[in-house]
Amino acid sequence: MATDGNMDARTAQTHDISDLRRKKDLPGIVNVLRTADDPSLRKEAAWTLGEIGASDSARALIEALKDNDWKVRRESAWALGKIGRPAIDHLILALNDKEGYVQRNAAEALGWIGDERAVGPLMIALKDNGWYVRRDAACALGKIGDPRAVELLIESLRDENNKVRREAAWALGKLGDRRALEPLEKALSDADPGVRDIAQDALKKGKLTVIENDNDVERKPFSAEEKVDKSVIIDTLICSLSSKDAFIRRDAARMLGNMKDPRAVEPLINTLSDTEWSIRQAASESLGNIGDKRAVRSLIVALKDTSWYVRKNAARALGKIGDHAAVEPLSCLLRDEARFVREDAAWALGETGDPIVVDVLKKALSDEDPDVRMNASEALKKLVEPLILALKSDDANVRENAASSLGKIGDARAVKPLIDALKDDDAVVRESVVEALGKISDKSAVEPLISVLRSEHGYVKKDAAYALGMIKDARAVEPLIEALKDTDWYVRKDAAWALGEIGDGKAAKPLIALLKDSDKVVQKNAAEGLGKLPNCSLKFIKLQRRS
Repeated sequence: MATDGNMDARTAQTHDISDLRRKKDLPGIVNVLRTADDPSLRKEAAWTLGEIGASDSARALIEALKDNDWKVRRESAWALGKIGRPAIDHLILALNDKEGYVQRNAAEALGWIGDERAVGPLMIALKDNGWYVRRDAACALGKIGDPRAVELLIESLRDENNKVRREAAWALGKLGDRRALEPLEKALSDADPGVRDIAQDALKKGKLTVIENDNDVERKPFSAEEKVDKSVIIDTLICSLSSKDAFIRRDAARMLGNMKDPRAVEPLINTLSDTEWSIRQAASESLGNIGDKRAVRSLIVALKDTSWYVRKNAARALGKIGDHAAVEPLSCLLRDEARFVREDAAWALGETGDPIVVDVLKKALSDEDPDVRMNASEALKKLVEPLILALKSDDANVRENAASSLGKIGDARAVKPLIDALKDDDAVVRESVVEALGKISDKSAVEPLISVLRSEHGYVKKDAAYALGMIKDARAVEPLIEALKDTDWYVRKDAAWALGEIGDGKAAKPLIALLKDSDKVVQKNAAEGLGKLPNCSLKFIKLQRRS
């Protein structure tokens, strides 16, 4: 059998890994891990390397922590624990894996290695959503034996899962810190017999002592994430952003985003210039998770990155931050060649809450990609509530723009607030409100618009006539016929147009009379309106004009 580490992947897949192990063919096993198409073979190779415990395979196992198959990542974490200290940094990063079983094995491996650098990350893992991760983190902290973990392990004695409580009791017994005495005594009444037995065993050992003159021990109470001093972890991750290993830089950037500490903002901004696109992508995403406005300018620059992955994540990050400075650059991004970028640009524009984005989002509703259209539609819907609130602004310009934007969006939720806004003190605002109600064309606005038509003057009255024509409700016919006699030609013009749109025969005679109006534009609209009425032939019009 060939033992060359460069044998091709297809041959590697046919090998019996147990045979490779028996022949101590380490390069062959490593090659299976790196090249086998079958994830079960890669998983078995990782496990075998852990069993052998050869430090020469560390690099391959570290690479396998990025495998697409979580079972391969899980076995690789376990194997790295068998190898020891060279893998510490990578196992700490693996605590942040999206798959709980990988996190669990990483925690277990860190416990075997026993390095104090893992204490902080393991303390955070005690708060993980997965009980098995919390359990193995507690066990690992007990093996490492660092007193900084005591208070959080005491909290874990109250964990909802009995297996976590068992490991916490065991770990506190191993640590031997007298702060655990009373909590362990209380654990003697735990509902789970296993917890009671382990707590009793810990107390029987009688090794719980007070640690004197240890400045590293945190004496004040802990509570959730706020109780963990994350400074060491943050500093370690920030340093990892400068690692020669691209995988470490990428995962450090991701973890900093998950921790959402503002100290990471500037280092992550610098990481936006990394040579690897995947690391720039991770930095963009993390800056969005942190949500600090210091990142806005750099993220706007990242919108022009050569990688669409980076542009996409930068757009989403800017949406999460929600700064108005990003509106114009994000609007330009709606023309990006990559549809995934356009999708997130549309989403991000909706998050800004700025009415200026309505027009560009309306255009995006015609995008060739259905997901872009969907995101643009959802973004427009998100703008409705902020715009409704803006109708009550002290600034008339803001109220006017809000009404105009609500009309363009056309969401029915805006109808009642717009009807209320018909009472606005500013005539220009009322014009905008009337136009918006016409564009939305909800029947509930008909009566309020009729009231405006009868009580207002000038352009507000004109716009009310036009809006009623857009809604096309027969209730507006008589009020519009009355408006044909208005002293302002532009009111008569739009009333004539509106009657044509509604198409009620009762408007025929009044419109025929309007053919003699002093204004040519009014005459034109009257003629066009007549042409839209049922049973209104040229012969009929001539007869009516003679009568």
